[in-house]
Amino acid sequence: MKLDADHLMAAYKAMGSGNRDEILQYWSEDLVFSIPGHSQVAGMCNGLDEYLAFRRKCGELSDHSTSREVATLIVGDDYTADVGALRAHRAEDPSKTLDIETFHWLRWEDGKVVEGKGGSFGKGQDEYDDFWGQA
Repeated sequence: MKLDADHLMAAYKAMGSGNRDEILQYWSEDLVFSIPGHSQVAGMCNGLDEYLAFRRKCGELSDHSTSREVATLIVGDDYTADVGALRAHRAEDPSKTLDIETFHWLRWEDGKVVEGKGGSFGKGQDEYDDFWGQA
């Protein structure tokens, strides 16, 4: 299967749906995903279940306000990379907001994401850690 931008965006849409059957069309059960930083949500997710738990925790902490808009992307044979804006507000304090530029690097096998890494630019990592709170 040849990767393209539509496949990448369909994978993000599936992940956003929360529907496990839909997610499994694009994301491997054996997914490994690295979330950088020193916050309570940072760390390595080993397996799809751990990654989904990370996303649930972010949803709870942000009153499900987290959104990421992809601005640009690169698609290779087995890899994708994209840059986008990550925005959210905290559940207990809507005045506490996050608005940073982030990137995702994904490795694909047989049309599914098997490995991912996220990151941010400039002071974005400090803002990310501050927003989610220390571990």
